[in-house]
Amino acid sequence: HRRPHGVAWLPDGRRVAVTSETSRAVLLVDVAAGRVEAALPTQAAGSHMLALSPDGKRLFTSNLEAGSVSALDLESGAHLRTVPTGAGAEGIDVTPDGAQLWVTNREADNVMVLDARTLQPLDTLPSARMPIRVKLTPDGRMALVSNAMSATLRVFDAATRRETAAIPVSESPGSNPMPVGVLVTPDGAMAFVAMMQGNEVAAVDLRQRRVVARLRPGDGPDGMAWSPLAK
Repeated sequence: HRRPHGVAWLPDGRRVAVTSETSRAVLLVDVAAGRVEAALPTQAAGSHMLALSPDGKRLFTSNLEAGSVSALDLESGAHLRTVPTGAGAEGIDVTPDGAQLWVTNREADNVMVLDARTLQPLDTLPSARMPIRVKLTPDGRMALVSNAMSATLRVFDAATRRETAAIPVSESPGSNPMPVGVLVTPDGAMAFVAMMQGNEVAAVDLRQRRVVARLRPGDGPDGMAWSPLAK
């Protein structure tokens, strides 16, 4: 199982789900035992990122090479269905109520919203250029999309699916730090945007809709996670 990429803890706190792009599968890994328990086929090329339903019973993958999304049943291990979404399907997230699935198609320059139960498309939203990640805020009101080639964090109203803001994250006009990873604080007040070429993380105040701080974690930041632990 090569090229692991997307990862998420399962509700039992003992296992993680991890995509394997070459295996066209999601691996269920017992972290404590250090072993792969199962490989669930996605039946699609380049299974890259993943998202869990809020109840932890269903898992969705974005399939980068295939331009599609797959749904898996975690209780039975069954592949439920795979549907096309657009060229370069990559970013993926589920609304907090479990009703909708948001997917960024980086080569198609759009975001597709699907019914999370049926995978039927509900809407397609333009988002230039190179929408690469999407993250719903904890209250489910906003969908945040990082656009790698336009150096913006686009904000969509999740209910109306209208774009409400395009927040510049570049430190200087004309430069492109390539925003990729997006992380939202548990209170929904702040978003952190990792910028691979800028070698920094922009802290975005979601109420003010602007960058309020910049962090320097090292070269090529991308994936981020929030820890509840404090010193």
